[in-house]
Amino acid sequence: MVTVSDCTSSSSRIHLQETYSSRLVAYNYTITLSSPNQWIFDFNYYIQCPNDSFVSIRGPNRVCISVRAFQPPDYCRNLAYGALLCEEDDGVGLTGPYSFAEADVIGGYMNSKIIEEPASTTYTYTNFWTDGFQESSDTIYVTDDTLNGTTGYQWETAPGEQSVQSFNCTFIYFQGSTPTIFINELCYEDESCLVVAETDNGCLLYGYFTSLLIYDKSTGRYRIGLKVRAFEKPNFCQNQTAAVELCEQDGAIGLTGPYSYSEANVIGGYMKSRIKEEPADKGYSYINFWTDGKRATSSTFNVTDETLNGTTGYRWETAPKNSVQSYNCTFIYFLGSTPTIYIKECDVTWLYDWYCLRGAVCRTQPISDL
Repeated sequence: MVTVSDCTSSSSRIHLQETYSSRLVAYNYTITLSSPNQWIFDFNYYIQCPNDSFVSIRGPNRVCISVRAFQPPDYCRNLAYGALLCEEDDGVGLTGPYSFAEADVIGGYMNSKIIEEPASTTYTYTNFWTDGFQESSDTIYVTDDTLNGTTGYQWETAPGEQSVQSFNCTFIYFQGSTPTIFINELCYEDESCLVVAETDNGCLLYGYFTSLLIYDKSTGRYRIGLKVRAFEKPNFCQNQTAAVELCEQDGAIGLTGPYSYSEANVIGGYMKSRIKEEPADKGYSYINFWTDGKRATSSTFNVTDETLNGTTGYRWETAPKNSVQSYNCTFIYFLGSTPTIYIKECDVTWLYDWYCLRGAVCRTQPISDL
């Protein structure tokens, strides 16, 4: 409260308001006459940002935004590392541009960061991860509640118009004078690429090329690891019993399968990598991996993994009720771009040079409890 000795008549109520904003500080205050010699001084908000960031007004919110770079020797990293980077040193998390004007400011900071902390190689395009995950074919979901969705995102290609629907996460590139949002590829062949999955109930899953932590949002109980394992030579192709044993080695828990169609895509990517890293002795036309699932009735299959929601995540090649009734066990095959569940005899291993049951999809203990 501020007291003044010389002021106007109490009948004229004086009100003063000021809003101030600089790179690091923003505030808004009012001064109101409450009685003839008394004034009320109120700060409606005051925010001061760290030196490596700038303050931005987002509607009713005031936020600090910084552009951060990965440290050497790992100059280029995937989205999971980007999220961790944004949580260091009291960071809140990934964000993106609230408006086209804010994107211009972010673009300027990107240019400065590229000059101040150059990568080991002169890349043609240097990009920075932003908040944004593919929720459906034409929508992107953001986690930052101070953003107005993606209304501030100037798309290089709009989500609904992109030709590759396996592109799932967003990054920003300062193309000429326009900071532009791109949607990146879901990639399995390189550790620097992102691995992202989304369960059918909307839970977004993040992981690295070498491991993936899964969280079952529907119950909140399960945090598990998935791994695609291959049988050791010389027995490259083995039956379902051997698959169960394989998934119980080295602290693993047992056979599992895809929780959702999206998770099946992630498993499919790991299958491709496993086939490349541990090839069989022959050039089989079809390389398959056993999954959790045994016939219970003519039209249903039971699974042993309680973290699965039954077989709701199984994309059947042939529905159980229409399959050969003596076929009782399930395996997954990555046919083109769609990992698909097949049903076969439990003791099958291989057939000529046609197909090989190469390993299994296993549930493992979490590598961490993050």
